[in-house]
Amino acid sequence: MALPLLTLRPPPNVDFISGFPGLAPGPPDRPHAAVKGTLEVRSNQPLKVRWVHVELKKIESVPGSPPFVDTVGTKPLTLWEPTNAEYGTLQREDFPFAIRIPESLPPTINLDNNRAGIKYELIATLCMKGKKGLLRRDSPSTHVTSCEIPIYKHEMHSTWPVYAQPDERQTTKDHMTLSVSRRRTCLATAGDQITMQATLFTDYPVTLKSFELALIQKIIYPNTGTTVGKRGPAATGPPPSRSSIISEQKRPQPALIQPGMHQTCELICMLPPNYSAMTVSTARLIENTYEVHVSAVLEGDRSISVGLPMTVSPFPVPYSMDMMQ
Repeated sequence: MALPLLTLRPPPNVDFISGFPGLAPGPPDRPHAAVKGTLEVRSNQPLKVRWVHVELKKIESVPGSPPFVDTVGTKPLTLWEPTNAEYGTLQREDFPFAIRIPESLPPTINLDNNRAGIKYELIATLCMKGKKGLLRRDSPSTHVTSCEIPIYKHEMHSTWPVYAQPDERQTTKDHMTLSVSRRRTCLATAGDQITMQATLFTDYPVTLKSFELALIQKIIYPNTGTTVGKRGPAATGPPPSRSSIISEQKRPQPALIQPGMHQTCELICMLPPNYSAMTVSTARLIENTYEVHVSAVLEGDRSISVGLPMTVSPFPVPYSMDMMQ
């Protein structure tokens, strides 16, 4: 029995991704984002084929639970099937395809030391007539080829105006007020920096030791965990969340602040070199969020802190600027 050779190819001189995943279409030059390409079917003799399908699968993996696999869209895309017959003949055919990428689809990501993540696989399947034997039925057989498709979300460019809104937050504790301001709310990769200005006000004398900043990553597994039944735990999943410090800065500022006065310090928030994770908020099993904690550390092991949410982009600033143009 002849075996088919299946090959998935992107359009000439480009990759499989067409358009801008994460962005709504905008005529005339921004169509729906899609995975586009061609499935090549090759055989040295005619094949009795039942159907040819292609599909894009999203695979979410978390520690302690089986992966969640879902087809993007409602079902696989049928590229070919015979008319008014169970089987038709194929030998050398090219089938172009386009699979629309929903705007809410989460990006490709690896997290938690590669124990969690989201990836996409483009899978083509050909169902053909099986070989009939003496002791076996003439059951159909399937042949599959696949390739991994990385998907990144273009609404996360740090240069979008929505991220360039000045932001100021403050907290009050023990007759002290810590105010923190910034001019941007999205942090890019490859050396991008966001300056934070922290100011401490007080109604009574305090001795300030330092200002400190920490960028904290929080990985949440919202739809996994422990399920408890009548006979006790039915399944044990990963912890509901995990936090880690991505970067930090400490600036000594020894000062005695008198009532009605204040002390100001500039702090820099940035990502480590070669950092590749990003904010994820639309996945089924994974959420990856970031928060900047700015603290004023006082004498006597006291402190006052402000938390500010931060969006982390996978794109360096020069690339985002080119995309905006």
